[in-house]
Amino acid sequence: MTRLALLLMSAWCCGDAHAQLARSEGEFLSRQLALRVVLLDPDEGVAAAGVSIAEGACSGSIAGIGVVRNRRLAFSPYVKVPGSESCLVTVEWDAQWRTAKVADNGLCTPYYGASCSLTGQRGVRK
Repeated sequence: MTRLALLLMSAWCCGDAHAQLARSEGEFLSRQLALRVVLLDPDEGVAAAGVSIAEGACSGSIAGIGVVRNRRLAFSPYVKVPGSESCLVTVEWDAQWRTAKVADNGLCTPYYGASCSLTGQRGVRK
């Protein structure tokens, strides 16, 4: 009986975690931002993400792989541009996983230019 209770508890726990992580997948858009997230490994929270920005005279995109933990995804670009080896992009979701807020660590400007920034950009689930 104890085994059955432990099995049911672990299934409930992990099933809920998978359901939460699955909500990170999708497209999150605004006028300037397009964020796409694909969950690659729901057990570990591994996700591929791509973010594009088009704002005024600047535009660009960054894509990479990271891990979703506590409604937050951090990833580095697949393709390294000289001078941006330390670029890091973070995505944070609201409590309903409907809005994604994007930021970078200030070392990603070679991907989209110095006249715009990912920081503070928000996208809503499409």
